[in-house]
Amino acid sequence: MSNKARRPLRIAVTGGAATGKSYVCKRFQTLGAFVVDLDRLSRQAVEPGTGGFQHVIERFGREVITDDGVLNRKKLREIILSDPTARKDLESIVHPEVLRRMNDAMDKAEAAGAPLLVAEVPLLFEAGLEKSFDRVVVVAAPEEARVRRLVQRDDVAEGQAAALIKVQMPESEKRKRADFVIENSGPPGDIIGEVDRLFGRLAAKAEKDGESA
Repeated sequence: MSNKARRPLRIAVTGGAATGKSYVCKRFQTLGAFVVDLDRLSRQAVEPGTGGFQHVIERFGREVITDDGVLNRKKLREIILSDPTARKDLESIVHPEVLRRMNDAMDKAEAAGAPLLVAEVPLLFEAGLEKSFDRVVVVAAPEEARVRRLVQRDDVAEGQAAALIKVQMPESEKRKRADFVIENSGPPGDIIGEVDRLFGRLAAKAEKDGESA
């Protein structure tokens, strides 16, 4: 038997806007997984003073910067929702830096001995990142529930919330590509048992070389 240490299991949690990805990841973290949030990393990648911030200004102009000198995310969201080319340009600015930061965080966690590494990756399939992970978990929810959550969470109009969902990859396609699907149609607490059972399966997989989850 080889004495070479096994690489920890890397899990991607993805899904459309407001499906409950963050809730699932927080639960995984409570249960003992190392979790990195790519939404948080994407914000860091365009903070004032970063190269990403400067590239955003060069591409979109000063109109996407507030009087306080930070990124006006609401204005930027409006632009990319109405212009697919602008959305792709923004992704080309942000995605490489986010991927670098994610790998750095996961490598450090691996070096520290974490057996299960989880990343919350909203645009996993869109960015072609699924091959970077051992398993993919898709969190799914009915569109009407997602629109309602977006309106409440982000203080946006219902039409804008629906438009955001429409520009994303269809949930049906994400389901096809997933290793596991968590159905989140009700209150967050309803899926605790399902998330806990999935964590148990993934943790067992991380402990057993070559055994299917």
